[in-house]
Amino acid sequence: MSALLASLLALLAASPAAAQPAAVAAGRFVGSWSRVEPGQRMALLIDRDASGAFKLRFYWHRESLDVDTAWQERTEYVYKGYPGAIELEVDQERSDDTHLFVRYHREQRGPRQALLTEDGTLELFRIGRFGRTLVWRISPVTRRLTVGEPLSPAEADSGPMLDSIEWHFNKEAERLLEWDEFYW
Repeated sequence: MSALLASLLALLAASPAAAQPAAVAAGRFVGSWSRVEPGQRMALLIDRDASGAFKLRFYWHRESLDVDTAWQERTEYVYKGYPGAIELEVDQERSDDTHLFVRYHREQRGPRQALLTEDGTLELFRIGRFGRTLVWRISPVTRRLTVGEPLSPAEADSGPMLDSIEWHFNKEAERLLEWDEFYW
C-alpha cells in the first residue's frame, strides 16, 4: 500500500502543470460572471468601451461587507466599521481576447491601527470547453500587515508575505446583469 501511495505522490509531484488550468479562446469576456461560496457572493462584470478598452465592475458581498466598484478603478468601502479600499486597473496594453491583466491593490484598516495591504497582478482568463469558467488568479500576491499599536515587537510589522489567490467564476449571461438579477 505504501509503495502505491509513494508512486501516486511522485506522479503528482512530477506533473505540476496538471494543476494549472489552461486558458482557452472559446467564449468571450464580456458579460456577467459569478462566484458563490458559504458566507460570500461575488460578481464580476466585464465590458468594453467604444474604443475597445476593457472595463470591470466587481461586486463582493459577505457579512459586514458590501463592495461595488461601479466601474471605478478605486473604490472605498467599510468592513466591520473599518475603512478599506480596492483598486482594479486593467492593463490595456498587455490584455487581449484571451487574458486580462489587472493591477490589484487592496487595503484594509483594523483594530489597534492595523493595516493589511495586498498587491499583485490579477490575471483573468477563461477555461473549459466553452470558456464559461473564468479564472481570477493573483500569483503571487504580496501581503503585509502592520499594527500601529502592537502588543509585542513581533506584532508591529509582518514583513511582506507571498501568497496566491485563485477563484473560479461561472458565466451567468452575455449581458451585464444588475446585482439583484443574479441567481443567488
